[in-house]
Amino acid sequence: MPIPTQIGADPGQQTIANGTTIASVTPGTGRIDVAQPSMYTPTVAAHESTHIFQGTRNGDFQRASQSLLPQGVQSAQDYDYGGVKGLQSNPLKSIGNYNPEQQARMVEDLTSAQAALPAKDEPRAIAGLGQQKECT
Repeated sequence: MPIPTQIGADPGQQTIANGTTIASVTPGTGRIDVAQPSMYTPTVAAHESTHIFQGTRNGDFQRASQSLLPQGVQSAQDYDYGGVKGLQSNPLKSIGNYNPEQQARMVEDLTSAQAALPAKDEPRAIAGLGQQKECT
């Protein structure tokens, strides 16, 4: 189960509901700065690693992704992509239609779901989580 998180004041900063920063990525560094090691889980690592990957994409991709983020202080709503049901209800949407925080939350949620599966059943159970989306 993922830690209940919300956006911090700075993009790329993940905090828990009480406002404590767990980890953040400084754009262009390729480094995750961990502020709370005891709370740094594989799901947080997956989320922050997605931001590092996003930073390696070309400038057009970065500008387009950033333009999808609301301006000013962000909220938990800016992370909401609708879950598996939301993805299935929008089969023509690609990952590029989601903002960087929604993209990172998708990876975070998948990491959490995989961690909850028994190791011997993982491939079979993952196949049952939902149908594949075709990216356009």
